[in-house]
Amino acid sequence: MGAGLGLLLIPLALYFVLALFLCRKLAARTAPAVTWMFATALLVLPGGLIVAWWLTGVVAQPAP
Repeated sequence: MGAGLGLLLIPLALYFVLALFLCRKLAARTAPAVTWMFATALLVLPGGLIVAWWLTGVVAQPAP
């Protein structure tokens, strides 16, 4: 589980850094409502799906 968590966190962290960078650039050019919609779609939905996918993979593994 430890190695799997490390392999998950590295790309996930890079994804969130890139998403936050894009949200900041968007916030400088658009209304706050558009930025919040973009941030929700870019950060919350994929991040939640990735974590749920990882958890179901860990939970679904048979005990040794």
